[in-house]
Amino acid sequence: MYIIKGFLQFISKCLLFLIGWNFLLPDDFKRLNKHDKTVAIFSHTSYADFCILVLYLLAYSDDLQYVRVLVKPQPFAYIGWGLRQLGAIPATKIEEKNGGATENIINELKNQEKFVFLISPKGTIIKRQWRSGYYNIAKHFQAHFMVVGLDYEKKSPIISSTIEFSDNEELVKNFLYEQLAKIVPLFPECEMVEIRKHNMRKRGIIEWDMFCGFIVIIFLFIVLV
Repeated sequence: MYIIKGFLQFISKCLLFLIGWNFLLPDDFKRLNKHDKTVAIFSHTSYADFCILVLYLLAYSDDLQYVRVLVKPQPFAYIGWGLRQLGAIPATKIEEKNGGATENIINELKNQEKFVFLISPKGTIIKRQWRSGYYNIAKHFQAHFMVVGLDYEKKSPIISSTIEFSDNEELVKNFLYEQLAKIVPLFPECEMVEIRKHNMRKRGIIEWDMFCGFIVIIFLFIVLV
């Protein structure tokens, strides 16, 4: 099992490097480790978010073992075991307004001594008003809040500072909106906040200059050998 884990970590880091994404830094882990219970608002506008997030979870499986991620329920019917190994928690379907989503999540998290719970309050990749589940979960655990996202311009995970739980939900939401605006998602128009100014040409899943350069090097190596 240890050999398999090490292999997956190596392959995942290689893939992240190949497509031009930055590795996590010590300061990132310090922010994630700062509190025992944290609800992290996840910037989510594309299914690519989950694919890249999985690479990071595999690449740093030892350091991120306490990360829990809310995932749409449909894939659990096919790859539920693998998703749970990555810390995924099944969400209820978005159309099920009284599906007990918040209670289910609390039950999943209550036995965890430490967690950083990633959730998109929109409940979808499209632009939609936030639902209150994220706030009620944090209230139950008196958890801190932070914002986590994948910046598609910088090709880097962004982990914000934290704010402690407050009975003033508007105060918390304003802080989260402010932090969310600093992260450039793949589709900024699908977020609830105005995203910072950025170079749209650099926004994308792959850093093509690095990717193409790597391919050229491999090709030359094969030809010369």
